[in-house]
Amino acid sequence: MRRKILKLTSVVAIIFIFTSCTTTSKWTYPPDPTHLIKLYDTPKLPLKIAVLPFKDNRRNHNTMATLYLGYIPLFPFGYVEYDRPDTQRAFVTIGSTGGPAYIFNPPEDVAKAVTRSLNESGIFKEAYFSYGGDETADLILSGEVDSTLYNGKIFTYGLSFVGPCLWSLGLPSGSSNNELEVKLSLLTRDNKKIWEYNVEDKASVLHGRYYNWGFDNDGYAEILLIGMNKAIQDLNEKIISNKLLLK
Repeated sequence: MRRKILKLTSVVAIIFIFTSCTTTSKWTYPPDPTHLIKLYDTPKLPLKIAVLPFKDNRRNHNTMATLYLGYIPLFPFGYVEYDRPDTQRAFVTIGSTGGPAYIFNPPEDVAKAVTRSLNESGIFKEAYFSYGGDETADLILSGEVDSTLYNGKIFTYGLSFVGPCLWSLGLPSGSSNNELEVKLSLLTRDNKKIWEYNVEDKASVLHGRYYNWGFDNDGYAEILLIGMNKAIQDLNEKIISNKLLLK
């Protein structure tokens, strides 16, 4: 009888795991439009900036097999680590049986997000995303995405497939960590660099069955929003102090 109960519990746990993680998420910027920094109601400088697609410098090391270590008896958790989360299907609370579970194209999405922040700031007349080749911009902003590292843990508390049953009791189901590193460079039309800034930070979230479910990758946009607000303040200060040579 005891074996039957244990077997039934394991089956229920397996069904719970795979049905609760078949959701996807996508990059959304800004996560909260009210938090975009705005310095001027009318443009401070009558200049146009073309923002080009960013260069992708990320490594291509992704480890997923270790996610299932938590289902080995006495192992407290399983874990994953992805350099390119936009190519992966299995995370802590989201997953996909088809394509990637996180819809994100860093070279374009990050560049477009930077464009949005620049436009909102009011420093320049206009900032627009461009694939290049146009002659209407006064300045060019280029960038590099160096890291979008993701690592996550699924807690099974050493109880193998029975462990996830504890999630329904309120115990944490796992944790996710996002790391974002982006380099920004502002160039003149003749390719002279006049300003640069690095956005770099980490964000962590603790997941539970009733809280932060599906938020595995929301930290990337939060990091960029905070980082761009600081970058815009730095850019504005250099313009005011005449340390930025604009022609």
